Amino acid sequence: MSSACCRSWIGSGAPCWFACPDNITFDPAGRLWVATDGANDFDLPDSVYGVDTEGRARGLPKLLFTCPHDAEATGPCFTPDGTTLSFRSSIPPRIPKRSTRHSRCGPI
Repeated sequence: MSSACCRSWIGSGAPCWFACPDNITFDPAGRLWVATDGANDFDLPDSVYGVDTEGRARGLPKLLFTCPHDAEATGPCFTPDGTTLSFRSSIPPRIPKRSTRHSRCGPI
């Protein structure tokens, strides 16, 4: 899936945005679960959302989890009994800046 945005609502009823769906899964009740990757490009945290596929809330994303800054949510899946959702919050490695000075090791 590409960089797409859709409206989402948090429990308070305040609107928020859902961008860059990347991984999906379904629970035994048929709800869609979406993990995002790339929402940081829109100044939003990557997150995990649940979306009802039937009833009055059909198609309305609900925020479940927000990743730390620069992290993405990956691999959502349910246990066989459907009671537990697992996913990973993947943080890219930080590459330290190289020092222009060399340090000496051992006795001087």
